Amino acid sequence: MTRKKVFALICMIFSVNISACADLELCRINTAKGVSGKYLNAWAVANLDFMNEPMLTQGEKDLGKYSVDIFEDGSNYIVYYHPNLLSKEESKEKHRVSDGVEVKYWIDKQKMVIEKRLFYKQ
Repeated sequence: MTRKKVFALICMIFSVNISACADLELCRINTAKGVSGKYLNAWAVANLDFMNEPMLTQGEKDLGKYSVDIFEDGSNYIVYYHPNLLSKEESKEKHRVSDGVEVKYWIDKQKMVIEKRLFYKQ
């Protein structure tokens, strides 16, 4: 994965609008948020599983439709994908409140493997 793609993914994770940035340097100066490498490593493990999940549609895998929280709990990093809510009009039209699926991953800090994954019913 190129440096630019990694940066774009980080911007999406933290809901930073990168479309207004003409190039990578401008994005880095104006909108970048610092993220610890340990959290990015945990996110990379979770995201690989998320993107390879056969039960999710391509639309549900669109990271632009999510906010992602990453935090620690004892011996695990927890990566929590929660879909952005649709507007009132979209919600009525689609008969649902979001276009994504809530998923929580527990990543072992030492082994950097998924210990547990939980899909929340919509």
